[in-house]
Amino acid sequence: MAYLYVELQEFEKAIDFQSSALRISRDTQDGTLVVDHIGRMGDIYWFSSREEQAVEYYEHALTSARQNNDPYQEAQSLSDLGHVYQIQEGNHPPK
Repeated sequence: MAYLYVELQEFEKAIDFQSSALRISRDTQDGTLVVDHIGRMGDIYWFSSREEQAVEYYEHALTSARQNNDPYQEAQSLSDLGHVYQIQEGNHPPK
């Protein structure tokens, strides 16, 4: 649902919805789900051109993935961070 709000460029609604999802996932104590929702928060901030907040969430996702010993989510978080840094340096990925 949050990504629908992103598509509509209603970023604050997307953040509110994703924040609720993150809270619920933390209550379940499902580490994989928590990391996924943290990364999605980073995505929303990235799409709303708030790079600093995106990086904070991606770094948090990376730390959590490492704590969970989850190599897939660790790789995803590193990829997300790499993409942000690449764009910040003016090096756009090939199409």
